Amino acid sequence: MRNRREFLQIGLASSALPILAGERSEASFYDSVNRLRIREVVVEMSSPLARAFRAEAVELGLEAHGIHDDITDLWYHKLDRQWKSAPATLAGITLPSSLFCLEMLARDYGMCVQFRALHDKAEPGPMVSWIIAPRLRNQSDPIA
Repeated sequence: MRNRREFLQIGLASSALPILAGERSEASFYDSVNRLRIREVVVEMSSPLARAFRAEAVELGLEAHGIHDDITDLWYHKLDRQWKSAPATLAGITLPSSLFCLEMLARDYGMCVQFRALHDKAEPGPMVSWIIAPRLRNQSDPIA
């Protein structure tokens, strides 16, 4: 049986994709996903919040990658190869340590964190919603 905390976390995760895209209405959200070219998300599988986010992303047709606070396999088998050919926007809900690693690796490809939000009441610990995207021409520092 779900408790009130899990219900609130799942509700937050369900609304996270439109918030990450910067839109509030459903119709404009689909336009934003296409404009941002978000095709993939990364989620921490130990978090109910992130798993709910993953379910919503899959329902929207996005490719979802589950991790367990280790991006090594995802980096070597997918992201490094993909970003060498064309850096692409990536969104996710992970532990701060996973985001830190992705952020450092993304810098080599001219990418940076464009959006970051801390969910400090999430399980198994603080979770971070984020978007990593190619750096804009006149952008010197990422938005935090």
